[in-house]
This record gives sequence, C-alpha cells and structure tokens, in this order.
Amino acid sequence: IGVYIEDQAFYSIKFTSGKFTFNPDILREKRFKIEENTIFKSIFEHKKPIWRYLKEDESVNLNLEYLEKTDPDTRSFLAIPLKSQKTIVGVFLLEYAQEEIFSKYDLKIMSITGEHSGIIIENINLYNRMSNLAKTDGLTNLPNHRIFQERLEDSIKRALRNNRPLSLMLMDIDYFKKFNDSYGHSTGDAVLKAVSQVIREHIREVDFPARYGGEEFVLILEETNKKKAYEVGERIRYAIEKNDFFLNNQHLKITISGGIAEFPTDTADKKELIELADSALYRAKKNGRNRLEIYAKGLS
Repeated sequence: IGVYIEDQAFYSIKFTSGKFTFNPDILREKRFKIEENTIFKSIFEHKKPIWRYLKEDESVNLNLEYLEKTDPDTRSFLAIPLKSQKTIVGVFLLEYAQEEIFSKYDLKIMSITGEHSGIIIENINLYNRMSNLAKTDGLTNLPNHRIFQERLEDSIKRALRNNRPLSLMLMDIDYFKKFNDSYGHSTGDAVLKAVSQVIREHIREVDFPARYGGEEFVLILEETNKKKAYEVGERIRYAIEKNDFFLNNQHLKITISGGIAEFPTDTADKKELIELADSALYRAKKNGRNRLEIYAKGLS
C-alpha cells in the first residue's frame, strides 16, 4: 500500500504498508511529475480509479506493457484518486503479487475512502497554507517581522549558550520612494520582490533573511562576526548594484544600503542590537548610500 501526495508540483510517497520485495525507503526518495508516470497521468486525465485484474471482471483497465516494464512483480492493483471536490490531491495505490485479488466491492469501498481521504488531505494543506501565511510576508515570501523577532531571540540564546558571535544586518533599498512615485506601487512591489530574491541567492544556508518592514530587510548571521558579515553583505550589495533589473517594462537601477552590529561585542541586548544596526544603516545613507557600514562606538 502506498499513498502519494503532491508537493510543489512533484509527487512522492508519504506512507507505505505491507510486505515488499525491496526496501520501501527507496520509494520515499523518488519524486516525479504526473506526466512521467502512466498510472498517475491516467488518473488525472479521467479522475477515476484504474485497476488491473479485478475479480468478476475480465477487462484490464491499464497499459499492461508499461506495468510489465516498471513493476513485473505486480499482478493486481488498484489506483484510487484522492479527491477534494473536483481536485485530485493524491493517489492511493494498492499492489499485490497475485492476480484477481481485488473485487468490485474493494473498488467501491476504496473509492469512497479516497474521497474522504482527499477532503482530509486538502484540509491539512489548507491549514499548512494558513500557518505559512502567518509566518511569511505575502509579497516577498520571506519570513515576516514577527518571525524575525522570534528567530533573533532564539539565535541570541544559542550564541550565549555556545559563546559564539552573532551579527545582525539591516538593509534598505535606496530611494525606494522614487520607484513608487515615478513608476507606481506595482513597480515598487516588483522591486521588493526582486531584491528579496537576490538576497536569497547570495546568502549562506545558515543565514536567516526576513522582511523587516517597508523597504527594509534584515539578516541574522549566526556564528559570524562583523567582518565576515560585511563580506556577506557586500556580496548582496554588489549583486544588486550590478543586476540589470527589468521590471514592469522598465529598466531600473537599484542599490541598497546596510548597517551591521555584532552580539555580544557591541551589545548583549536584543533591542539595542537592532538599534545599533539601524544606526549603522543611517550612517551608510548619510555617507552616500549604496554602501555598508559596521557599527562602531562613537560614530554617527
């Protein structure tokens, strides 16, 4: 028995049960698109169960040649769509090594089970989507301000526990108001999305980006001092400066400014750490924009 569920346009097995002639964990590593699998393609085209060798039914509702090549040990099977209203959210697959195992009654019961299971899966998907919306910024898909605050608190606790540095970087899109005033809010939104994508592409896997608010972004860099954080920030700043942004039929020149502060070297307080990074950002703007500044005591 296998239950296949969609995940970002690919299908993969989420549950298995029964006796296998191979390690079922192999199945969990496989991901495929609908058009890559004849069984799934047929299910999605016709939105009906397909089978091989039902009792009381001599007909075969499948391309046998395909099955012989892909799984020669399977002699009987049922493939049931998991439906929610008119949408298929997964496939329930039962396979057996003998012929004429499943009856029409089995088909009927499993079809009903498939409909109920589809509704349950869709409700779970809806809950996950709503939960994700509460954690991410709807425009950029980056973590939102609330999640950033929670993550920063956790990161500071971890830095204290491990006696390791942590850097915080605040970034601001230069002259962002100009994009809104000159080209409209839709172009301003496009700029925010484009910049967020560049940030994602030029940070390390361990870094945590978020939308801080308005045209500001923030980056938590654990296990990282100010010097190393500056290198990461410069990589982002340079990539944005050199990128040829073509948004809403407009070629746009975009730059960012940034400020960096380090925990606990500059401060051991979360709120003050943000304020110090913000003061360094202010100095970057004051000194000409399109640059990064590291917080230094006594400089403003």
